[in-house]
Amino acid sequence: MELTIDEALKKGIAAHRSGQVQEANKFYTAVLQSQPKHPGANHNMGILAVGVGKVQEALPFLKTALEANPSIAQYWLSYAAALVKLGRTVEAKGVLDQAKKRGAKGEAFAKLEQRLNQKIENDAGTTSDADNSRQSETNFLDTIELDQAISLAKQKAKEGSAAEAKSIYQDILDKFPDNKKALDGIKTLTGGVVRKGFNNQEPPQDQIQFLINLYSQGQLQQVLLVAMQMLEQYRNSATLYNVLGAANAGLRQFDAAIDSYKQALKIKPDYAEAYSNMGNALRNKGDIDSAIDSYKQALKIKPDYAEAYSNLGNALKNKGDLEAAIESYKQSLKLNPDYAEAYSNMGNAQQDKGDLGVAIDSYKQALKLKPRFAEAYYNMGKVLKEMGDLEAAIDSYKQALKIRPDYAEAHSNMGNALKDLGDPEAAIDSYKQALKVKPDLTEAHNNQCELFEKSNRLDEASQVIAEAKSIFSQMPGDLLFFEALIEFRSKDYEKCFQIIDSIEIDQIFDKRKPAFLKLKAQCFHERQDFKAAFSAFAQMNKLISESLDCKSQNPGVYFDKLADKVSQLKQSTTKPYVKNTFQATWPQPTFLVGFPRSGTTLLDTILRTHSKIDVVEEQPMVNKVKNHLNTASNIVDSENIKYDNVETASRVYFEELEKHLSSKNRPCVIDKLPLNIIEIPLIHQVFPNAKYILALRHPLDSILSCWMQNFRLNPPMANMVELGRIVDFYCLAMSVLEISEERYSLKVHRIRYEDLVNDLQLEVSNLLNFLDLDWEEGLTNYQTTALKRAQINTPSYAQVVQPLYKTASYRWKNYQEHLEKYFDKVEKWITKFGYDL
Repeated sequence: MELTIDEALKKGIAAHRSGQVQEANKFYTAVLQSQPKHPGANHNMGILAVGVGKVQEALPFLKTALEANPSIAQYWLSYAAALVKLGRTVEAKGVLDQAKKRGAKGEAFAKLEQRLNQKIENDAGTTSDADNSRQSETNFLDTIELDQAISLAKQKAKEGSAAEAKSIYQDILDKFPDNKKALDGIKTLTGGVVRKGFNNQEPPQDQIQFLINLYSQGQLQQVLLVAMQMLEQYRNSATLYNVLGAANAGLRQFDAAIDSYKQALKIKPDYAEAYSNMGNALRNKGDIDSAIDSYKQALKIKPDYAEAYSNLGNALKNKGDLEAAIESYKQSLKLNPDYAEAYSNMGNAQQDKGDLGVAIDSYKQALKLKPRFAEAYYNMGKVLKEMGDLEAAIDSYKQALKIRPDYAEAHSNMGNALKDLGDPEAAIDSYKQALKVKPDLTEAHNNQCELFEKSNRLDEASQVIAEAKSIFSQMPGDLLFFEALIEFRSKDYEKCFQIIDSIEIDQIFDKRKPAFLKLKAQCFHERQDFKAAFSAFAQMNKLISESLDCKSQNPGVYFDKLADKVSQLKQSTTKPYVKNTFQATWPQPTFLVGFPRSGTTLLDTILRTHSKIDVVEEQPMVNKVKNHLNTASNIVDSENIKYDNVETASRVYFEELEKHLSSKNRPCVIDKLPLNIIEIPLIHQVFPNAKYILALRHPLDSILSCWMQNFRLNPPMANMVELGRIVDFYCLAMSVLEISEERYSLKVHRIRYEDLVNDLQLEVSNLLNFLDLDWEEGLTNYQTTALKRAQINTPSYAQVVQPLYKTASYRWKNYQEHLEKYFDKVEKWITKFGYDL
């Protein structure tokens, strides 16, 4: 497999670190063949050569690295040290002087300069001390093996050459500080005293700080290089191995990071920070249980370790144990009340739990402690969007971007909020900005594809896919899903199936898995493999029903309230209903209602093509009235609302309606929201002379189609994941209509989907007569209207841009074996609406 320069360099470093000299040489050579002056590869090749005693051969590589990038202090240090090893002291002194002029400093430079000065003095004959002669950096182990060096030292000691023996033992201890034979040997020679510093495991603090600074600046490759070089001198430094682990983790080389942390813990078993850091690497790798064990071990060693509690909370959150995660964050904050990151992390867990207001409070507390906390603004933006406060969400993303202009994820998520605000072009600009900063940000590509596909701009979606293929060596699963979806929309079902069949569900982001399973099921349906299709739809609904999002909607509570409403209506029919005596002076809208998936979006698209009709699609006017009156749960109360309250409620309705009108000059306004069918008793009190368009479809087709949809979840839609529940929901909704129609003498026009697709002009003409409007020739070109719309907010967005087709009629018969047990419940409605089994 062909590697990039960076990939080859990483493999070389990994091999170098593990002692695989030939393998490291192979990768460094490959880099240099492509880029002969690559500074990192030249420097590493030089260090590799020095490590095997080939100092002369190392020099050209080290010099090239320095010339290619003289801003790296370590390159000056490595080149000067090599010159010292070769005895070229004057040149080495000149190199160090140049480095100092460029601002290079630190203990490593000071030590080398001291040794260089001692070497110069030795060469001038000012001293003959054996310890000073060693400062030239020559080491016996550069030329002979360890066992040979120990044997030579013993022989020198026997011969009475104590200074030479001591020098050899000290060379051994330079490279192997814990070598027992060398320690015993030098203790014998020195009367039990080992020269201070020879068994020192940790580098000086200023060298550690130098690495930390590099890490903070994001120079992770440089951290690896410097830390590995330092480990040649401080082989038992737990700190250096911990730093190596952090750098590898930052480069997403999690296995290498874990190995480094394990090495640190082998040296220092009570190293709590290494356990906590290893937990982070394990968590990012996906090994959550091992991560939790690692954090707990850190806390066992250091019970007051606030950061470990916060990290443990993150792992528990990943595992789905949100209560335990929040408790862990609270413990972290108990230990460190000023820990902004713990507040932000706790906000994330509270968001996942559905406690959105509490999550906002946590983010605000994090920002109070750390005002320039971009991640907290970003996370708060996500919660605000989920709460529906899109403008506040956009403001929060903008704050994050003020602090971090290169925050690609914030650009991408702001695009989502702009899209939901109805500004698709601004959304696209945000996605493009995200990709300008981070071209491989998969979700920004996904968001663009999703926007273009749902806006029926398939050519532009295909262009996004093509651009992604030029960026990713292996296409992410979600982008493959979108490629398959575009093929399905283009009716190339076989190609769609080939792509979708090549994707494992684990390759898909969780939020998109239901859509993936739906598309897979649709492919099976088109291949007339109805058994496999049903199985895939069932898998989709199981996934949705088990999701936290679905459970947080409390679908059972919603359903029970609907059942109670029907019960009240049935009981109240025994009493004579007295219609409100007032005459409404305000306009009476027309309500387009029906059970979901009964053709309301098709009717919406046709009707909004008429020059005198404005259709408002699925907006919360009725819900605002319901909240204002606060009596809708009780039928008797809602039927006895005072005139003043009704008049105020109508103003609430029209204030919200005005926000969504495309034109204020059209005489006919249609409020389209299918499930307003269950709010008819309330609607009638505010608009007693309103008209209702009832969209119908064969009950079994409507029920089955709801079950086959991946709806945006809310309390009613969360009831659409189990066939039996949808059947009961349908029966309750139609009962509300039936009782209300008789009780309130409603003006209702019924229009069946099957009749509409058979004879559009006849059915629409009859409907227009009901609305006191005339037929217009342009109505048959309703697809043009659909294509001009920026966004259609229903699952039928893809169908309404196509010519009328009849294949959706009586689709239920392909799945009859799964529906037969519900026939008794729906037979009444099948007969009532003129259908048959």
